[in-house]
Amino acid sequence: AYRVMSTLSGIGFCVIVRALVSRLTPSGPLRCSLTLLVLVQGYVLIFFGYAENYGLLFVMSAAHLYVSLLALDRTIGLWCPALVLAMTICTHLAAACLAPSLILLAYLRRPMRIRDAAGLAIAPVGTFLILLLLDFDIHKLLGPESADYLPDLRPSDGSEYQLFSVTHLTEQLNAYVLSATAVVIGLPV
Repeated sequence: AYRVMSTLSGIGFCVIVRALVSRLTPSGPLRCSLTLLVLVQGYVLIFFGYAENYGLLFVMSAAHLYVSLLALDRTIGLWCPALVLAMTICTHLAAACLAPSLILLAYLRRPMRIRDAAGLAIAPVGTFLILLLLDFDIHKLLGPESADYLPDLRPSDGSEYQLFSVTHLTEQLNAYVLSATAVVIGLPV
């Protein structure tokens, strides 16, 4: 199931990146360069059968970026980026760090209408409802067992998934090295 989801997420990511780049620039060569710049990053390896849900997180984050651009152009209302953000948070709780983007969108779209303010409420309410539909134990997240969901901020004792563990820091460094090459190549573009 992870391989299928990962592959379908990769296909969706390519489609969204193409639409996003087309929206950002009318120039054919620049559009091609930007698309390739995004698609040659090291993180695209998660779309080749990686046994986690990060592929879905990436495609949903790209979708949130795309619908946010549409909302910025007033093509759609703020409810749409709020709903996509709610779905994104449900794919991985770390996506909650994208929530300030809704506040920025509302600020950039001022003057704010009543329906825009109501649309913003879709993000927290939608997240809660989707998590309930997925049978996610919200009480466990907020209770003493929350250590299963949230990073441990204590210094590492050598276990793999603590925030300050050597393994975690090595994985982060590896991700930076994989993506730095494309950034250095893309800067002159």
